[in-house]
Amino acid sequence: MARSGGTAGRDAFMTAFHAAMTLCAILGFVAALVGFPMLRTKDLHASALSTIPPDLDEDGELRPDVPVGAPS
Repeated sequence: MARSGGTAGRDAFMTAFHAAMTLCAILGFVAALVGFPMLRTKDLHASALSTIPPDLDEDGELRPDVPVGAPS
């Protein structure tokens, strides 16, 4: 049984689309594996290093008189 042009084209598109999305997912996973060990603690904002948010002043700057994670 011969397929119509629309059905064959749709099958070709879906096959190529599936292959492209699979490749993108694999490359994204590899990028995450490569990037994660390259993350340095000193590159992170102070709020990302603790589950306790830092004490900020009115301008959004870290207050120098209160250590990060200390109760205020």
